[in-house]
Amino acid sequence: MLPDGQDLRRKGMRRFLITLRSHAVVMAVVWGGTLAGLGDVPRAIGVTLFTLVTLVGFYLLLRRGTVLTPADPVLAFSQAMFSIALVALVYALFEASRNTALLWLTVIIAYDIRRLPERQIRLAVGFSLLLPALVIGLRGWLRPETAGWFDSLLNLALLAVAMAVLITLSARARSVRRRDLEQRQQMARTLAQRRELSIRDALTGLYNRRHMLTRLDEEQRRQQRDGVPLCVALLDIDHFKQVNDHCGHPIGDAVLQRFAQLAQAAFPGDVDALARWGGEEFLLLMPATPLRDAEAAVQRLRDAVHGYDWGQHHAGLAVTFSAGVCLHLPECNMAETLEQADRALYQAKALGRDRVVVHGKMDHDGPQDPSRWAAARQRSEAQVRVPDLPPQPLQPPVADAPPPAPERRPAFPRLADLVLGTDRRVRAVMPMCLLSSAMYVACITVLLAHLVPAGRTAHWSVWVLLAQNMIGCVVPPLLVRSGFTSRWRDPAITLPYVLWAGAGLTVAYAIVPMLRGAVLQMLSLVMVFGFMGLRPRQTKIAGGVVIAMLAVMAAVWIQFGPAWENPRRIVLEVSMSAAVLWLLTLQSHNHSSTRERVRRERDELAAAVAQVERLMMRDPLTGLFNRQYMQLALERECARHMRSGAGFCVALIDLDHFKRINDTCGHHVGDAVLIGFAEAARAALRETDVICRWGGEEFLVLLPHPGTLPGPAGLAAVDRLREHVAAQRFCAAAPQVQVTFSAGVALHAAGEGVSELVARADHALYQAKADGRDRCVLAA
Repeated sequence: MLPDGQDLRRKGMRRFLITLRSHAVVMAVVWGGTLAGLGDVPRAIGVTLFTLVTLVGFYLLLRRGTVLTPADPVLAFSQAMFSIALVALVYALFEASRNTALLWLTVIIAYDIRRLPERQIRLAVGFSLLLPALVIGLRGWLRPETAGWFDSLLNLALLAVAMAVLITLSARARSVRRRDLEQRQQMARTLAQRRELSIRDALTGLYNRRHMLTRLDEEQRRQQRDGVPLCVALLDIDHFKQVNDHCGHPIGDAVLQRFAQLAQAAFPGDVDALARWGGEEFLLLMPATPLRDAEAAVQRLRDAVHGYDWGQHHAGLAVTFSAGVCLHLPECNMAETLEQADRALYQAKALGRDRVVVHGKMDHDGPQDPSRWAAARQRSEAQVRVPDLPPQPLQPPVADAPPPAPERRPAFPRLADLVLGTDRRVRAVMPMCLLSSAMYVACITVLLAHLVPAGRTAHWSVWVLLAQNMIGCVVPPLLVRSGFTSRWRDPAITLPYVLWAGAGLTVAYAIVPMLRGAVLQMLSLVMVFGFMGLRPRQTKIAGGVVIAMLAVMAAVWIQFGPAWENPRRIVLEVSMSAAVLWLLTLQSHNHSSTRERVRRERDELAAAVAQVERLMMRDPLTGLFNRQYMQLALERECARHMRSGAGFCVALIDLDHFKRINDTCGHHVGDAVLIGFAEAARAALRETDVICRWGGEEFLVLLPHPGTLPGPAGLAAVDRLREHVAAQRFCAAAPQVQVTFSAGVALHAAGEGVSELVARADHALYQAKADGRDRCVLAA
């Protein structure tokens, strides 16, 4: 990443080079008008020298990384103030540019509305209005006989309106930019959270099986490339089923979490990888570790497990584990190595459990080849420290924004509802429609004020122009307020509005020559209005069409207009206006693109948050709800029971002899059985029933409103599921595997908590196992 100073210099230089194009256009227009006889050469030389000297100064400051003020590290505000002063200078010195010079002020403010803070935007706007006002005042004081002061004041008033709209736009632009930054930060957090949830086991925080398979493949390729040793170990907590049966599932969860913490303390860092491989099985991957060191490391973990006081979780509790360690050979595939580690684990259990067995130890007890294992790292012999803090569960992403501020009600709510409507989309766009209507009313008023004294109201073109303005004033607000456009993608009909207003103003440019400065200012104001609603493609359509209409009207007027018209002046005005309108079009396109990108990123963020929520409440293997979600569902059902008294049951299901399936047929068959059971359960249960994966091969079913006799009805529903499952064959690779389950069903009692309810179902499940399995028992 670039240092802060260098990054700022590059940003400042990039902005400076972009603005050079605008200054080049201004200089080209100034010299074009001067060479056409519309300006004075010495004045043009003075303006050019002033521009070049100032731009060179800015270049040197930015090149050296000089920061004039901390609030303006890239000199954006300073350059904007210089551009405003330059426009005011051209406005004062060149008579032919009076109708168009002020248009550039709109471009300057529009360019920086997203970059400058609100205070600097207001200062720039004030400076933009103050300098032309001083020029008009000085001219009227020094040369009172000069005509056109009213037109100059009208242009300045229209500029003030455009600046007011730009100030509003600057607040919205900063809001869009701030929302863009916040969304990007939240997206980064959400994606990191999603990745963690996709690779981590929710209970222990260790890697899950899917991610460990990826790590195994990566390390196998690395071993083949670098020739370093690679060891794997399968760990299984001894008699863990008895821990769940006698101590309860909360204690079993605590045992898994604490064991995971002990293992993480024994294998710190990112080199070794530890994953929860099954219910109580863990897979340890030890890259760049000789077999003897791997065995010693697992033995140290065994000593740490022995040294931990498990009795603090439950009186008399003792936890041990068995492990099978295997060295992965480059000529073998990883499936064979895992099978060898599994056989070593099975041998450790057969020898009495609580021990570590190395596969083919006699073949590898001899001295290692030092040249082959030169890259093997030395493992620290320090004692394993047990962390004191409990495991931290993964936290859900902060997807909800802060609560919005309460809506300020207008002083006359009924009048506001009558004018703005009550529909949210209509209310959002009606203020801009009313503002545009007010601008049309102002245009009609100014037209009549100029045309009636001149006696030109009898000409048909004047009435066409007035009718066009009346339509633009009345029709769009009526369409929007009626709700006719509320279902459109752009309920404010921004593009038709811009094109309609542009057509009327280009006609006015021809037939009302005394108001050409105001007309051109209105054209730039129309383009500014388009900032708020046009889509990226529409901005270029609007800008291109308006410029084309203005150019065509100017050409027609030069060809067929009155003889007193000065074609060179019209060409200069239209050229400068076209440049300004195109620059405004580009700014509108950038603003619209940012708005579209923020909207698109908002949708992507919503999808990512939804995926995180699914990952947080779904078991990745079976697709069923996970334990955390079921805990919340049970609490909600208990609260609903207290309010309405409606009964519900829970059923704790345990697949019979599932461990034997994993040991004899392999974990891939065990996974197929779990997935098949989940699909069978979803097909057999009601839509209102909720089933989750509660443990390795344990499932919990929530049965709301099971029947008029909730207890027997719930038992009958689970028994039907048991018969349905017994008739299925879940793995085509092992058709001999028949799956049955035992279940304990408990009816919720008034005032009973979730833990007590599940404990009763667990006790009933234990009774079903004691009675011979493959049965359902209703808890007392």
